[in-house]
Amino acid sequence: MSGMPSALPATHAAERRTFTLDANRSLIWFALAVLVLPLFIANPFYQGLFVVWAIYVIAVSGMNIVTGYAGQVSLGHAGLFAVGAYTSAILNANYLMYPWASIPIAALVTALAGLLLGIPALRVVGPYLALVTIAFNFLIEKIILAGGKFTGAASGKYDLAKPFITTTGSYDYSGFWVIVAVLAVATVWICRNLVESRWGRAWNALRNDTDCARISGINVTMAKLGAFTVSAFFAGLAGALLAHYQGQVNVESFGLNESLTLLLMLLLGGQRTLAGPVVGAAIMVVLPVLLGPIDAWRILINGAVLVLLVLFLPDGLVSLFRAKAGGAKAGQDESVKLHHYSDMEKPLRIAGVSKRFGGVITAAAVDVQIRPGTVHALIGPNGAGKSTMVNMVSGLIKPDSGQIRFNDERIDHLEPHEITKLGVARIFQNVRVFSDMSCLDNVMVGGHCRLLSGLLTSAFRSDRQRLEERQAVARAHALLQLVGLGGRADTIAGTMSYGDQHTLEIARALMSDPHILFLDEPAAGLTAEEVQHLGEVIRAIKANGITVFLIEHYVEFVMDISDTVTVLDFGRKIAEGPPEQVRNDPAVIEAYLGRPQEEAA
Repeated sequence: MSGMPSALPATHAAERRTFTLDANRSLIWFALAVLVLPLFIANPFYQGLFVVWAIYVIAVSGMNIVTGYAGQVSLGHAGLFAVGAYTSAILNANYLMYPWASIPIAALVTALAGLLLGIPALRVVGPYLALVTIAFNFLIEKIILAGGKFTGAASGKYDLAKPFITTTGSYDYSGFWVIVAVLAVATVWICRNLVESRWGRAWNALRNDTDCARISGINVTMAKLGAFTVSAFFAGLAGALLAHYQGQVNVESFGLNESLTLLLMLLLGGQRTLAGPVVGAAIMVVLPVLLGPIDAWRILINGAVLVLLVLFLPDGLVSLFRAKAGGAKAGQDESVKLHHYSDMEKPLRIAGVSKRFGGVITAAAVDVQIRPGTVHALIGPNGAGKSTMVNMVSGLIKPDSGQIRFNDERIDHLEPHEITKLGVARIFQNVRVFSDMSCLDNVMVGGHCRLLSGLLTSAFRSDRQRLEERQAVARAHALLQLVGLGGRADTIAGTMSYGDQHTLEIARALMSDPHILFLDEPAAGLTAEEVQHLGEVIRAIKANGITVFLIEHYVEFVMDISDTVTVLDFGRKIAEGPPEQVRNDPAVIEAYLGRPQEEAA
């Protein structure tokens, strides 16, 4: 494979994934349901149920972004719901603002509240984040109760303006229904666009493996805050719509039980699906009507349903009907030219770098210079400090002293995603793929830092965003071809063999358009045939102008493929030079085999 051509054949699908087809069908059926069904219903009560259903679809679809896709568990969504409802109510009741002006303002104010709520998510995860969001819910309740006449305190706000009042003074449900239905369909459409964009891939990567997402070039801070902001916007929009539909707001409607109800809607329908919030909201809106006289037991029933879902149907009801993802449908073959990477202008220098963990020294004033366009290997016994070295270069840990410079720019103080964007990519010693994502999406995550589409352009699928996405898909297919996974674009990464997952990691790292690629023990656990294929891939990478820094225990493999070899032992550099020179170095022989017994004596 060393003579691999720069133009590689790539087979593209008529549609990218089965998920895309399912998403489009879900959106079409939902649009038909919310827009057409009410036309055949004359009873205002049932029309009202449709309005409430559509409002909750908006709220739960937003919650699906932050809790489902991004994996940031929020139990304070009722607080965001309340912010939207009370903001619009206050603007309408206190300042006589028309509802269709106060509602969008309320959604924007809630988005800001969501941004502030997302800040703690940068430091806490899992149950601790859930506790923070619960505290946010209680805080909003206390602020409302302490607001006096401004917020209505315990009495709430009443006599809110209802849009679409007829000349006779009656409420026109159909007029309000059309607006709410259009907003609900638009919400699902926007969520679909975001999920299929660089932001959706970033949120999925963040949920799978935060460190791997950082190394892949994702700004975790921006990704988390983006998820909370989008989710809060839709929660605020839904809260404001509900306030004006009901004509009043009361703090008791936005307690912790409401947050749990929203979460139950999401889990019941199915998180990380577009149809899940639609199905879950429909069931939970209709359920009180069906329960009738036993509705007083709703909290207990909700709790029981939640437990049963977690135990027996963790993916929700939608998973029972969702088609299994298959391979991409073959389209026409086309030639995708693989980008020829430019060499580093100047070498990467590791100058006097030291690192200590307690009493253990893993790097002691190490100096390494990596020449552009070469394969530079770092070897040494277990515990020599090899992985620590690559962790420091990639920004996962900071050195205690010394400097790391890339193209004469100091990078040892930068965050991992910033280093990746500069052109330094890596794979991990232990396989770390995004296991529930396809191979294609895994590779495209690596290109996150090279794509420019923001949240708004992704939400509304601008022409630039669509072009950027098509180019990224073509490049990802080319890289899968390069590493020998060209026919497995739609395979779920977690189902592949260990060796194929390692190879997929390499393709993902290459997607970031690196100048230098760090490979941390890529041959570990591979068969002889897989090691041979790995060598071909590394030679192909070098042929495309990328410098390779190889950390490996397989000495014969290293000596065969490397231009320069550096040897560490107990955190100190003991040898460096061409492979043959290093192979015969006495210090290297001693490090691997030990000193002869008579010398030791």
